[in-house]
Amino acid sequence: MNMMTTRFDDIWWITGKRHKMSFQQMATDHMLNICRMMFTRPSCVVNMMLQDIDSHRYRTSQPVIPWGPDMEDIKIESIRNITSLNADDLVCYAFNSRLGVSLQTELHRRGVCLGNYLSLLDAKVEVPFLTVEASEETYTEQQK
Repeated sequence: MNMMTTRFDDIWWITGKRHKMSFQQMATDHMLNICRMMFTRPSCVVNMMLQDIDSHRYRTSQPVIPWGPDMEDIKIESIRNITSLNADDLVCYAFNSRLGVSLQTELHRRGVCLGNYLSLLDAKVEVPFLTVEASEETYTEQQK
């Protein structure tokens, strides 16, 4: 099945003014705000992905004719898949996407214990979905 890609398939954050920004350029508190949004407001994740799909800013996994029947089928299927995810699945998706892993990696490089930070937001929720461990070995492996 072909699926459209979204900003979560990239390693750059897109600002409200549509500028691409690397996490290395961001302040730590800004990155933690992004994590808090992805963790506590999964509906925002859905809205960002729907904006990307509706605007056709991102490509599909295979070339299609824009606005042809194939494009509409992919668009509808992509929207259906995204809107069928529950809150926990959306959080897992966001943090395990290329964007989420890039964000986690930069926070880890700066010494942030993201799992602990997220547990402060909601102590009842476990955070096994994080992909970047709080060990120097994991960070070193990702840099290779």
